[in-house]
Amino acid sequence: MDAQPPVQLTLTDFIRRVLLGDLKRMVYDAKLHYLAFGTIAVGIEFLGACEDAHPFNKEGESKERFRIGMDRMARF
Repeated sequence: MDAQPPVQLTLTDFIRRVLLGDLKRMVYDAKLHYLAFGTIAVGIEFLGACEDAHPFNKEGESKERFRIGMDRMARF
């Protein structure tokens, strides 16, 4: 099997296509309503990670990143 080149997405496209698209399939197609809450929490933390100055893999930042993500969502 031939290796596929990596797909380049903007942050907005990633959120729409991957995060929200997968969440929609999880809730509406697979009926995994309770598991969707975990995906929502990870998505909120991801939004916060996009805003802070730390590397994505830095440990111990979840609480602060979640707070930043919630603040960012409130602006929408």
